[in-house]
Amino acid sequence: QELRRLVLIEQRLLEAEERMRKEDERNLQSTVNSVKDLEHETSEICNAIEAERANILRSRSQLEAHRVHLLRQLLAIFPIEEVQETHNSAEPSHHYVIANLPLPKDIHSQSVTDEQISTALGFTCHALSLTSKYLAIPLRYQMVCKFSRSAIFSDQGTRAVYSLFRER
Repeated sequence: QELRRLVLIEQRLLEAEERMRKEDERNLQSTVNSVKDLEHETSEICNAIEAERANILRSRSQLEAHRVHLLRQLLAIFPIEEVQETHNSAEPSHHYVIANLPLPKDIHSQSVTDEQISTALGFTCHALSLTSKYLAIPLRYQMVCKFSRSAIFSDQGTRAVYSLFRER
């Protein structure tokens, strides 16, 4: 009788252990399934990131091509060239022209008319402003493009105005 009772207790203990083992197995299987789901989601996210990276690279390439196109158009509108001058002096001198208007080294030079200098500096201001915008590079000083009456504003406390034209 005592032996039967011990066998019955042992049997109940074995059944309880079997139930606990099956519960642990179900929990483990659930955890494995969760890990597989997370791995699948991670893989999908990585694929989406790679696709987005490719889109960003393509967009950057397109942006760069568009900037080059805009700058070429700007150069066609405002062609800038260096012109060599021949004088009797030992050093060859040169100056630049923008849209066939001279940009002398000295704004107060009397060799060029007021209208030519004002217009050339206005073109230069406009070209620089557009270049800054196309390349997304901010300028240190604010420029106001008003054709032959353009100006540059200094933010250095005094708010000085530097006219890009000769006063009449």
